[in-house]
Amino acid sequence: GVFVAEHKDGVFYVNGEIKSRDELIAFFDKKQDYLICKFAHQADYLNEIYSGSANTIRMIVLRDTPEREFELAFAVQRIGADWTGPVDNGSKGGLIANVNIATGELSEARTMHNLMVYNVHPDSGHPIKGVVIPNWESIKKGVLEASSHFPYLDIIAWDILPTPDGFTVIEGNSSSGVNIIQLWGPQRYGRLGQFYRDHGIIK
Repeated sequence: GVFVAEHKDGVFYVNGEIKSRDELIAFFDKKQDYLICKFAHQADYLNEIYSGSANTIRMIVLRDTPEREFELAFAVQRIGADWTGPVDNGSKGGLIANVNIATGELSEARTMHNLMVYNVHPDSGHPIKGVVIPNWESIKKGVLEASSHFPYLDIIAWDILPTPDGFTVIEGNSSSGVNIIQLWGPQRYGRLGQFYRDHGIIK
């Protein structure tokens, strides 16, 4: 359900296929409940790892301190592959690397679909483990600043795409699945588990 529409040199394209103006209008007339968004160009480090998908970061922020301020609790870098098409979703078999919150350094990548460990990308051959996200401190600061505008939430799971000049928000979620986090160990008695206990979600 994701299409890339382009207009360059007087020619329209949808997912690389040439369309006339009338064909383009007819294409979208057949769709329902669609949203057209400006195309976001991802940061160079993501294109180097894998350019075939938008490779987003899931950043989970929690408000669970005496000061009632948000803190960044988890971050994972999602990465597409030839088998996922243009998306990076873990549920589609995308690769997931843990992000060191202090440094922005990526761990090896894993997937929920097998037990493989990927130090380099299986399609591009580019290293994953050890790559440091550029402007990581600025990204963290920006996400926490955005979070402060939602005083009625105690947890936000942001999906952001690093860009050459910062980042763009794909979406914010009021909860997060824990499967992509627990690839690196159980969380029931970790930071997220404690948050859920404090809010009566688990015992």
